[in-house]
Amino acid sequence: MDYIIKDSSLLPNLESVYTLNQTDSSIRTGIVREESILRNGEIRYTVEVLVNSKQVPVSCTVLSKFGGVHNFEEQTLRPWLNGFPSGTLSPASADKYKARSGDVVLVAYLNGKSREGVILGCLSHPARKKVLAGKKIAYLSEFNGLETSITNDGSYKITFKGYAQTNDAALKTPPSGVDMPAALYNPLTGGSYYGFNNMGSFIASDGNQFLKIYKNLVSGSIILKSGSNQIELGGSLLSGSFGVKAGKAVMDFTTTASIKSTLGLALQSTQVSIKGTQIAIGNEQFELFDGLIKLIDALGTLIVMSPVGTCTPLATAPTWTTQILPLKVKISLLKGSLKGASSFSLSGDDDSKIDSN
Repeated sequence: MDYIIKDSSLLPNLESVYTLNQTDSSIRTGIVREESILRNGEIRYTVEVLVNSKQVPVSCTVLSKFGGVHNFEEQTLRPWLNGFPSGTLSPASADKYKARSGDVVLVAYLNGKSREGVILGCLSHPARKKVLAGKKIAYLSEFNGLETSITNDGSYKITFKGYAQTNDAALKTPPSGVDMPAALYNPLTGGSYYGFNNMGSFIASDGNQFLKIYKNLVSGSIILKSGSNQIELGGSLLSGSFGVKAGKAVMDFTTTASIKSTLGLALQSTQVSIKGTQIAIGNEQFELFDGLIKLIDALGTLIVMSPVGTCTPLATAPTWTTQILPLKVKISLLKGSLKGASSFSLSGDDDSKIDSN
């Protein structure tokens, strides 16, 4: 025996040592309480972790998919404590999760110490009603009113729902024991979407007008609709087609414009007006206006032979065969038949619907 009276400096507190050395390897649920920004710009979250029916605040960082200098992923979480004085909080602030707006998360401790937590991911908030019913492999997410949906048949759709500004204010109010409200959307700005349908066609629309790249192995097309106006660029690889339908169309070119058709060109209207300083109509053998000028000049030089009585027809004049008849032949070669213009019709599928969950 050393006859020394043992004090606290010599006799360790076994409970304190156990508390210091113990580790917690459990993965626990929690709700984000506060957000803090450190001097280096890092965002830290205080998460109320559920431990033996008690809510313990733990400082946490968020796990991400990528951790490189150039390859990274960032996201921010919503805390339920949004800067209002703690003295104004009611007992409902410690109520069930569905009455608080914070993100519900899953937390693990680094090295088993609760001093450093990592948010592994999020769990479904109990105040939100589930949309996917199961039995089908599908995906659905929404972030600030931007909804992403992938159905079981492969349709992919991004929808802008028009997230209302009042939603943020509603989620920042102090907890009162009432369940968090569902999101509200602005119908005046929402409704735009883009994506792929289950046939591989790409569609972008604001809910009324749309652009569609119609996928078809034989004759795909690009369809553009706005009000009553329609444009289609399509056809097969061997024979393409281009169609336009509009209430009014205007084309204004600064320098030149050219239209070339190999087989035919039809122009039809109640009234047609062609205006130009110089106009030419014809082919390689004959130009209409030049031929008419020569025809008039030739008619003026005809000599009508009439010994007695009525004059003989102009065609019997000696110069008819040499001057007028060649011009007639050229005009006859230029002559065609009247054909009505074709009406606009779509060759592709103009259904702008994309299935979503």
